[in-house]
Amino acid sequence: MIGGTSLFGGRGGVGGTIAGAFILTLIASVIFALNISSFWTPVMTGVLLIVAVLVNSLTELYSRRRIA
Repeated sequence: MIGGTSLFGGRGGVGGTIAGAFILTLIASVIFALNISSFWTPVMTGVLLIVAVLVNSLTELYSRRRIA
């Protein structure tokens, strides 16, 4: 979801997947660099994933309503 590749097939590509993995790694690196407790790494990753799924779902819903 983060990189634009759907878990159910369809659109997306390798570049988006690599970018998504980079973003997740970047979150961990920034948390470490700012000397924040490592507890927050999976919390922030989870929040980002939830937001990405929500945005994807809302985008799909909007595009279906627009077509119909």
